[in-house]
Amino acid sequence: MCEWESKKWRRLYRCKIPPEPGSRYCIFHKPDKKDLEKFKKKYYEQIDQVGPEDERNPRYDFTGYVFPEGLTVGRTGWSASSGLVVLPKEIPAGASFDEAVFGGTANFNDVTFKGIGAFSGATFKKIALFRDTTFEGDAKFQATTFNGLAVFSDVTLKKDTAFQGSQATTVDLGPQRPTILWWEKDRKGIEALTRKTRL
Repeated sequence: MCEWESKKWRRLYRCKIPPEPGSRYCIFHKPDKKDLEKFKKKYYEQIDQVGPEDERNPRYDFTGYVFPEGLTVGRTGWSASSGLVVLPKEIPAGASFDEAVFGGTANFNDVTFKGIGAFSGATFKKIALFRDTTFEGDAKFQATTFNGLAVFSDVTLKKDTAFQGSQATTVDLGPQRPTILWWEKDRKGIEALTRKTRL
């Protein structure tokens, strides 16, 4: 199986996908150049739960995945044929992007995370879009790196929200700022992150 290991956030994580020929890593965890069409095919098989369960990762567990292009969600004007992988508009359970690397624009506009949305230790190399995104469960962004513009305009955070240790070049909170409906000590992470914001 793939030999990728979590550095911090998911120590017990084990990928079920076989490694690529000549590599220790599967198509998802391979850090260098990869076959985008194969990546997309395996990605949709995971989301659609196609194939034996012991040969695919859980439906919305993208821990440590290296997204070579971009990622988007339905109804954004981009299609799967544009080189991007597409997420459903509503994620019924929790989704883990812990330690994931997004090589292109990551567009989570209008997504509803019904459970936890986990991005701890993730790296966004370009733009990260979270406009009108709803986190009905916890939103976890501890030690997340935003190398490009991070947009959290009109985000609704209904539960615990954590941004401790995150780094951002530029953050746009939009005219209405995020809506935080749950009071927790972790809210301080947003206050610390927003000191370097662009409004």
